[in-house]
Amino acid sequence: MKNILILLAVVSFFIYSCDDAPDYSDPVNKVPPSSVLNPKVENINGGAVITYDLPKENDLLGVKAIYSLNDSGEILEMFSSAQNDTIVLKGFADTKERIIQLITINNSFTESVPIDVMIKPLTPPIDLIRETLSAVPSFGGVYATWSNIYEENIAISLLFEDDQGYFVEDDTHYSASETGGFAFRGFESELMKFRITIRDRWGNYAEPYEFELTPFYEEEILPFDPSNQTKPLWDIAYGAFDGTRAWRGGFLEPGGGGWNALYSGARMTWGILVDGETDVYNNRWGMFYKPRLSHYFPDAEEDLTYFHPSYFIIDLNNEIVPSRFKFWAMWLAETFPNEIEVWGTTSTPKGGPEDFENITESLNYWTEWSAPPYIEGTDAWKDDWIKLGNIKVRPTPSGAYQDSDFTPEDIERRDRGYEIEVYPDLVGIQVRYLRIVYKDVSHEQCYTTNMKIWGQYAE
Repeated sequence: MKNILILLAVVSFFIYSCDDAPDYSDPVNKVPPSSVLNPKVENINGGAVITYDLPKENDLLGVKAIYSLNDSGEILEMFSSAQNDTIVLKGFADTKERIIQLITINNSFTESVPIDVMIKPLTPPIDLIRETLSAVPSFGGVYATWSNIYEENIAISLLFEDDQGYFVEDDTHYSASETGGFAFRGFESELMKFRITIRDRWGNYAEPYEFELTPFYEEEILPFDPSNQTKPLWDIAYGAFDGTRAWRGGFLEPGGGGWNALYSGARMTWGILVDGETDVYNNRWGMFYKPRLSHYFPDAEEDLTYFHPSYFIIDLNNEIVPSRFKFWAMWLAETFPNEIEVWGTTSTPKGGPEDFENITESLNYWTEWSAPPYIEGTDAWKDDWIKLGNIKVRPTPSGAYQDSDFTPEDIERRDRGYEIEVYPDLVGIQVRYLRIVYKDVSHEQCYTTNMKIWGQYAE
């Protein structure tokens, strides 16, 4: 009975306490705050930067700007907290004068009397980009270039005139790079009318760019004789059979057998690199271990570092006019390079005792590896070859490095392959030999699932 009375007393106390609990919430302040003072405007391309002095009020939440991007557009708001004295407005499609309203807000969301500020944006970035836009014939299509000095997010779309005289959208490329370039492909080699449009992230369009041109003829440079798929045309293992590959710093330890092993299901053969399979886990060409000192100097006492870049040479056995190259990664992680370069020449590559006194002299010419006293590479071979193109594989669109962290956009880009365009000023150059440079492979292993080449066979 005593315990029950104590319990009732405690409950009664809490009920009483709750009924009389003080209100600690902020009081509602319905008095409008003072307006901003001394607003100043700096007009920028496509917008304006507005600075001001904040009123000295303790419960000020911030300042908002009320504006519209065009005469008939929706009313927008941009908010800046009381910790700042600046509002940046972007996305205006022209250079007309506009009135922006600045309103202060307190913690009770009570608003001040609006202050009108006049802005006059400078030329929108997409119009500046449009002034730099150009297009030239490319293999199988159009190659467009532009300059985007403000690194705005833009969409570049190509449209072509169909048989009915209507412009049909072909493809859209998204970019925020300062220097932009993209090849739109899939067209016959015949005179056509094209249109390129530029759109920014606010839905503004620059004046369309219309032109006529005839795309260059393009075909895939095949690695096999179409009439005999067991007869390779390319010598990917260039220098393997006479032992001179080591003299050029090429890949030394491909697994499996030769070309024929491709058809017996062997993994890691040279033929796998060109079998057309891009997404099969066990279908990969690679090197279990990147080049290391003992591969070239068996007497090396210190062999702790794997060398990079990694190099390999392809003899196409035909002179071609290349247009583009494409590489596929089984996965990225550390087993694929951060950057790929492609170089070309028509001259037979040096290598072997007939060209160099010893392997040290050869590797000093063919690599940039540094492992004194064995190698002090200079990459001097680049003086005798022409760099055809390169691609930065990373950063990925999301910035992720490991496959487990990839977004759908990262995966789509990886699965699409990494395409290297021949530099526009080199279109038409003939080559027979290609030297591939895999830069910044941070893992001891390096895998590639497939490689393709397009262009024309030289006459």
